Amino acid sequence: MKKQKSSKKINIGLLAGSSKGGKIENCYASGKIKINGKEKNLNVGGLVGSSENTEIKDSSSKVTIETTDDIKFDEIKNIIKDQVKNEKTMESLLRQIEELKDTRNTKSYTLKLKKFISAASEYMSIISPFVPFLMKFIET
Repeated sequence: MKKQKSSKKINIGLLAGSSKGGKIENCYASGKIKINGKEKNLNVGGLVGSSENTEIKDSSSKVTIETTDDIKFDEIKNIIKDQVKNEKTMESLLRQIEELKDTRNTKSYTLKLKKFISAASEYMSIISPFVPFLMKFIET
């Protein structure tokens, strides 16, 4: 039996997941939201994840929104910083990892991944454990 994908939206906000109508006034939210990188159909916001016909007045938030995938990209960057001694090479690899992070699940990702793997070939002993993770963002 084939599992059907849900099209239901998941709304996450520190103050409210969703708001339909009404007013949010003089509110402040601060904190961190961590999301599994596999989640789809997700709306996330510091105050409100999703709002419709809602007036938000004199309110603000200071919220960090982080995915488990973002954490993994940061882990790759930290290993590169620790292990790659050539400053120019390290900066290039860090820039390429950031490009991979920014283009995941797009058509340009595959080309950028090939470029990164080629540039990092000398460092495959430290990069190879992350290759399966990096491969999951290739658009098929």
